[in-house]
Amino acid sequence: MSLSGPVPSTAKPIVEYHGVHKAFDVPVLSGVSFSVRTGEMFALFGPSGTGKSVLLKTTIGLIVPDRGDVLVEGESVYQGGKGTLERIRRKVGYVFQNAALFDSLNVRDNVAMGIPEDVLAGLDRQETTRRAWEALD
Repeated sequence: MSLSGPVPSTAKPIVEYHGVHKAFDVPVLSGVSFSVRTGEMFALFGPSGTGKSVLLKTTIGLIVPDRGDVLVEGESVYQGGKGTLERIRRKVGYVFQNAALFDSLNVRDNVAMGIPEDVLAGLDRQETTRRAWEALD
């Protein structure tokens, strides 16, 4: 990446958000749409609780938007075929703000979060547990 000047307007979008909506008890994201182009530097900031982490988690499929879509290098995180989410996750680095652990989950369930969703769909709880413990060894 170069800091020598502006990114050309012909640069391809690397990440695109199209009308992303997400609500829990209250709306968190309401029609978020923007793109980040190859070579572009982008900062997402704001007060605590305004949806920054929620938006970023939609980028790697950790949170599914209620409406809208997210594309990484032109591939939909949510509409793609088998293996798309895994390919996207290999392309995108994400560092959790709280040591990547969910306080509400035990160790096994935290480790199981790393098992891809399409794999989990075909596994029973016993097999998921076995794989999580195997990863901990």
